[in-house]
Amino acid sequence: MLQHGAYTLLMDSCCDREEFPTLEDAIEWTWACTEEEIAAVKFVLNKFFVLEDGIYSNESIEELIVKYQENSKTNKRIAIERETKRRLNSTKRAQVVNEPCTEGEQVVDESCTKRHLITNQESLITNHESLIINQESEISNKELVTKDPLSIDIDGSKVKSIEVLNYLNKCLDTKYKPTTKSHIENISARLKDHSVEDLKLVINFKIKEWGDDSRMVGYLRPQTLFQASKFEAYLMAARATPSIKETESQYSNTTRQNLANTEGWGEFDDKR
Repeated sequence: MLQHGAYTLLMDSCCDREEFPTLEDAIEWTWACTEEEIAAVKFVLNKFFVLEDGIYSNESIEELIVKYQENSKTNKRIAIERETKRRLNSTKRAQVVNEPCTEGEQVVDESCTKRHLITNQESLITNHESLIINQESEISNKELVTKDPLSIDIDGSKVKSIEVLNYLNKCLDTKYKPTTKSHIENISARLKDHSVEDLKLVINFKIKEWGDDSRMVGYLRPQTLFQASKFEAYLMAARATPSIKETESQYSNTTRQNLANTEGWGEFDDKR
């Protein structure tokens, strides 16, 4: 059991830091203190990691890190392209509105300059009205998020997100509310790439792993279980554990007591 905990902590630490440890780093990252815990860390490093130039690496974890970094670069590139396109379109519109009259137009119609002035004024009024509408829209959206963050669930996973949260509540005897943004946003994000069964599998896995650990049980919450940088590692470990089934997890009396005694657990309004 110590080896299993050391393996999960090492995976989390590598994904969070986006780097691999030396032996000393691994012991520090997993908070290993006793001889048994240090021995468990060494066992995991020797069995699942490859030592090269004093650094222990793992191919599966490296793939997760590379995928995360590639996604970050892609998102940054898309954001830059959109901003560049927006500025270009804005510049083109300004050039059309402010285009000067030709000499021929001035001869034919002496009021050309006046017409352009009126056009520019009308454009400014239109832009001002558009700005007001956009501001009102932003205020309306903020109010909507405050009232019900699920009501703007773009990918239509509202029902599935609530199903996962209700499952977690049933397993832990908690009462997390789907109207609380921090409880539901990570679930909705993970459902874009994973199934409801995947999320339930991670819940079962982490309850079995952390439920009887008074130090880790406080992390059995939506923000931690479905965090973007950790979920893939949790899911991979859950699938590699034969005893974890995609059925409802029954928490033990020890888990119940640990939850009740965890420092800071009472800050959540949703606990029974």
